[in-house]
Amino acid sequence: AAAPALARMGLPFVVGVSPSVPDERAVLWRPLLDEIVERRDMIAIDHQGTKSLVALHSPERKREGAEALLGIVEAMEAKARARFVADLAARAGLDVTSFHRDRCLAWSDVEALARQPGVTLAAGGLDPVPLAGLELSEARRQIRDGTRTLAAATGRPIEAFAYPEGTHANAGPREFALARDLGVGCAITRRPGLVFAEHALAPTALPSITLDEASADGLKLASWIAGRMGTPRAPGFAGPDLA
Repeated sequence: AAAPALARMGLPFVVGVSPSVPDERAVLWRPLLDEIVERRDMIAIDHQGTKSLVALHSPERKREGAEALLGIVEAMEAKARARFVADLAARAGLDVTSFHRDRCLAWSDVEALARQPGVTLAAGGLDPVPLAGLELSEARRQIRDGTRTLAAATGRPIEAFAYPEGTHANAGPREFALARDLGVGCAITRRPGLVFAEHALAPTALPSITLDEASADGLKLASWIAGRMGTPRAPGFAGPDLA
């Protein structure tokens, strides 16, 4: 939705694409969970042999229930998480396929973005799964095959990578080194910040400004970005954050 505004401003931007999303194989567990909580007054949970009911009949209960559910789901392994949330969605009467199509890029959208000046497509792994929770061989496969699949689908070389959920907890030194060893030209984290010349020393550990941050306070995207153009280095800036 922000692409037209960014194009009008003449600002380049990066779009991370995990092929399983336009392939409609990914389970968008976080937005699905939010929608389930919004729709239901109560949810029955069966987790690790323990059955419980989560009451969601008031705004306060929904807030508390969402936090409790999030804690359970975030602790799961990625495949188990997808199954768990998909089952909750089915019991809540949510059509997961329609939900996905309403919110995600299709391959035709990805191809259109690839042709747009100023847009860099970055592979997001085969699946939108944090790499830090994966075995080394699987993390390597996600980067390598995600990049190859996106390149084959668009007919364009893909030299950038966007770490799925790339916070400090989900992308760190192991992932930075892995991306570098696999020949990734640059890789973008979700660590907030602007890119300075010093980041050329660590191109697989770049900070970013994400669109959800841009709209967090309800500010219009253009004014939000304009207010940060020319932002100086923070006091004490010592180069890329590689921890």
